[in-house]
Amino acid sequence: EEAMAGVRKTIDPTNEEFEALSKNFREISKQSAVSANELAQIAGVAGQLGIRGVQNITKFTDTISKLVVATNLTAEQAALDMATFAGIMDEPIANVDKLASSLVHLGNTSRTSESKILDFATRISGAGKLIGFTSDQILGLAAGFASVGLEAQLRAIIKTVAADKP
Repeated sequence: EEAMAGVRKTIDPTNEEFEALSKNFREISKQSAVSANELAQIAGVAGQLGIRGVQNITKFTDTISKLVVATNLTAEQAALDMATFAGIMDEPIANVDKLASSLVHLGNTSRTSESKILDFATRISGAGKLIGFTSDQILGLAAGFASVGLEAQLRAIIKTVAADKP
């Protein structure tokens, strides 16, 4: 109840939308290790970051709940960083599941964690987008450089290239 009040506050849904979200979160929680309260908290973050619509909020919340189970990310960190990264990269929320899949794959195949990849990718996304990199390219660069401890060097390279771009 309290968590759903936060959802109501951040997204200002109609009664029908609120009921649909509540029902969707109960259904998701039956198939997930994430509680309905945590789902509502994820949805509240989504609302704070401008995600709107029952379908978008449900998909975002479901994807983040799966990401929390599969990775070392907390619900709040995953929701904030994924929404921020998608926003900077102009990725539609409909693609958040693809971004999450890429992140999990990179975490499983590199020598770094998903939390480090996503944190670093979010920090370099603005400059990377300016240069013309895609979301997957930025995630891949973040994983590669974080795996060998060269995050600062990549940030410097991207800033230099972005500064030279007309």
